[in-house]
Amino acid sequence: MQLVVELLKHGSKVVGLSQKEGDTPLHCAVENALRTGWVGLLEYLFSHLYKMSERRNLPDRFGDSLFHLVAKKSGPAAHAKSVVDVLRKYGVDPTRKDRRGCRPVELVPLTNQQMAEKRGLLSDVALAWEQHVKVQQKQQQQQQQFQQQARNIPSQRFPGPHFASGNQTQARYFPTRPQARPQPQPQPQPRAQFFDPSRIFSASPRPSESTPFFDHSKLFGRPQVSPSFFSIARKMVHMGTNKLPQEC
Repeated sequence: MQLVVELLKHGSKVVGLSQKEGDTPLHCAVENALRTGWVGLLEYLFSHLYKMSERRNLPDRFGDSLFHLVAKKSGPAAHAKSVVDVLRKYGVDPTRKDRRGCRPVELVPLTNQQMAEKRGLLSDVALAWEQHVKVQQKQQQQQQQFQQQARNIPSQRFPGPHFASGNQTQARYFPTRPQARPQPQPQPQPRAQFFDPSRIFSASPRPSESTPFFDHSKLFGRPQVSPSFFSIARKMVHMGTNKLPQEC
């Protein structure tokens, strides 16, 4: 069988690897390992050619899985243990049933001590597999519940503040991502005021005719005096006194 492994490494096809009609290459490798105790071919097939669990659990034409073959074939207990260790390592299901609905551990006859040891070995492997499956199912359920809760977070409600009337406001909680702090905007710099020489020589606009000008003649004009003032002054000159008459 070591020659078979070398041929497979150099590109030979594994389809025709069988010892009897209806056998799969994995069943052929398990049967050879139970007889000789060498699991090199079985390790190579699992690690390079049969990487999916569906292909590793394929039954033969009689409906027997790899563990069924271990249960039915006689041989040294050490060989069976080495094969079972490899099957456990690569995740082969030890609880899969055959066409008659029997599990591998149920097919081991209790004829001698070796068969009793094989039955105990297959029973322990089946129990460990069932516990492993339960743990995986529990983890999947927890993950599904967590995903469901994550989807329902936006629709959750929490009680609002209490008012004098006793009513509570219902509000939705929408989780948001942390917003970045607003950066201060730079203040625009004032534009430099340059001196415009054209303002010096530019003529000022002439006022329109409607714009009133200051009349300078009012400064030097003769003040307006009422006629009663002159009549009183004449009376004072004739009377020769500086006192104002009572008419003032």
